[in-house]
Amino acid sequence: MSWEALPLALGLNLGLAALGLALFDPWRRGGRVSIAHRVDRYGVYIAGALTAAAVVAVQWVLDASANRFLGLSPSTFPRFDLPVAPEPLASVLAAFFSLVMVVVHPFMLFFAALLYILSDEERAAKTALLAIPVFVVLALPFFVFLPVRPPAPPVFAILPELGELYYPLASDNTVPNIHVSLALALALAGSKSRNLPFRFTTYAYAGSVVLAVPYLGLSGPVGWGMGMLLGVFVCVLINRILSVERIALSRVAPNPEERRRILQAAQGVVAEAQQAAARAGMAVDVFLAGSAAKDTYLRDHVDIDVFVGFPPQTPREEMQRKGLALAREVLPDGIEKYAEHPYLSGRRGAVGVEIVPCYKVDDPSARMSAVDRTPFHTIYIRERLDADGRAHVRLLKQFLLGIGAYGADARFRGFSGYVCELLVAKYGTFRGVLSAAARWKPGTFLCLEPYEGAGTFPEPLVIVDPVDPNRNAASAVSPESLLLLREAAMAYLAEPRLTFFFPRPPVPLDRSALQRLLEARGSRLVAVAFDAPDVLEDALHAQMRKCGAGLAQLLSRQGFDVRSWSYEIQSRAGPHPGRAEVLLELREIELPTTEVHAGPPVDLAPHAERFQSRWKDDPSAAGEVYEKEGRLHVVRRREFPRAPDLLRMRALALDLGKDVNAAMARRFDVAADEDALALLDPVHLTRHLSGEKPWEQ
Repeated sequence: MSWEALPLALGLNLGLAALGLALFDPWRRGGRVSIAHRVDRYGVYIAGALTAAAVVAVQWVLDASANRFLGLSPSTFPRFDLPVAPEPLASVLAAFFSLVMVVVHPFMLFFAALLYILSDEERAAKTALLAIPVFVVLALPFFVFLPVRPPAPPVFAILPELGELYYPLASDNTVPNIHVSLALALALAGSKSRNLPFRFTTYAYAGSVVLAVPYLGLSGPVGWGMGMLLGVFVCVLINRILSVERIALSRVAPNPEERRRILQAAQGVVAEAQQAAARAGMAVDVFLAGSAAKDTYLRDHVDIDVFVGFPPQTPREEMQRKGLALAREVLPDGIEKYAEHPYLSGRRGAVGVEIVPCYKVDDPSARMSAVDRTPFHTIYIRERLDADGRAHVRLLKQFLLGIGAYGADARFRGFSGYVCELLVAKYGTFRGVLSAAARWKPGTFLCLEPYEGAGTFPEPLVIVDPVDPNRNAASAVSPESLLLLREAAMAYLAEPRLTFFFPRPPVPLDRSALQRLLEARGSRLVAVAFDAPDVLEDALHAQMRKCGAGLAQLLSRQGFDVRSWSYEIQSRAGPHPGRAEVLLELREIELPTTEVHAGPPVDLAPHAERFQSRWKDDPSAAGEVYEKEGRLHVVRRREFPRAPDLLRMRALALDLGKDVNAAMARRFDVAADEDALALLDPVHLTRHLSGEKPWEQ
């Protein structure tokens, strides 16, 4: 082998890599993440691929001596007897396939994985990297004990330097033909990429390699066939190893060390609460509940729920007062929150902690407050979910989190953790839940246990609480969240992708792209923005939803066609810290200055007379009252023909929520069209106008 050719090969591959990165742009959808993140996610796979490549290189270098030691010599399997194409087609095909094998194939072996790592496409990257060590493990025995030497490709006569570098690397290893196998694996990796241009490039590359090997005679029918079989087998194997659900679960399930740390923290909080109760002489029962007690929490979303159970004879006011006093001894910096009654929320290190006073009852039907049934929820779920069931609960929680439907709070109005646990208990698996959810519609009724005398429920999804049949466990689920889950379930079952669990951050479009989207929709925009009031997040989202609906109704009552609306609350670290904004999409923002107002039928004399009297001298009337088709009408002048003017003058008269009204009374901005594009957050605009679901970003 001539090492003088090495600079040529390195330069060629670096040039192709630069060209490939420019063409396929791995950062086009926000793929810029830290090196530490990539090392953590892909380091083991990169090390495995490099180790396997080193093993093959060493084996190739030692081919000759090993064969002499073992008394083996390269075998001569039957060659492919392919029909010869007429000239000049034969020469063109030979040159093309030779370039594929000598230049494109070695380049793709490293570039495909590099591109997927840079764009953080986990399944594609890990497939490309894992294929190398798996193929080497399976093919190495054949390489050692069944060496078959290929001929030199014709292109080496054109570029001798390439021949000096690459032909020695071919070695005596063509049964099975690992080039065919690796090409199939890279096509599989490409199928998992959302980079469509590169996906089809890998398909074309793989097809070219599969055809090039027999055309150039680089392997006989046996080696080529074994390479194809090995490739299919390994693709099936890798597909199972790197399934979407396996990867998602590996990200969200706590490892043994994390589980031990959470359990210790939970036990520590319970012990502190018990000690505080003992010091205060309280006869209470302190116990762990929630996802920490059921082992269904997500690695990055851990809350320790500690309940303080008071005897049922304790007065409600005393239970609340003493319970909060005890909680403050454990969480001195905790924040008081309110469900049916107050509780304390705080943190213990990186873990959220909630301490909730309740009544300790023996029967959930005898509950005295809403949280009294929680211990029975914990017992019910622990009895019905084994380790596999808990894993499926974690998948369902992360799926709902990814699509934006997890949480029973006012922000999401979605599926609580307890509902996720009930659904897995009913349907058995994560996919079982999705298969059922794909058929749900408003009015769906589910139950897990036989019951009698359950009440009627008005909510779009009813899941009868097996602990309390008079309660709908899914009462918080809005029609929008139910339909969002149905749409996501159908899309996932058709094409599973990690973006359902871990959506990419939305990439904001620039002003011109947003304007084009707006024009394509044939809509006009009106924006309202103000400083968000400093209130609890749950209350703020509830009021913002009320604000958006109220502004839309105001416009609709005045004749404006409101197509849709949305709201956004900017985080303190966002481009507009702490700002709340409402986007209203209208068919038009300016109406004619007059409108026809219909009155009562003429034959209803008292009403007709009042209508005539009302409009006879009214300054807003643009003409006389007239009759048309048996009904009185009048043309009146619009007070606010423009939507922005209407909002400026009438918004503060609406009930938009106590804190939102107070914030808007201090100051609020209204803008339309181009000014609205400048006022609103680009991410909010992009999300609203593009219509992309979280998993499509």
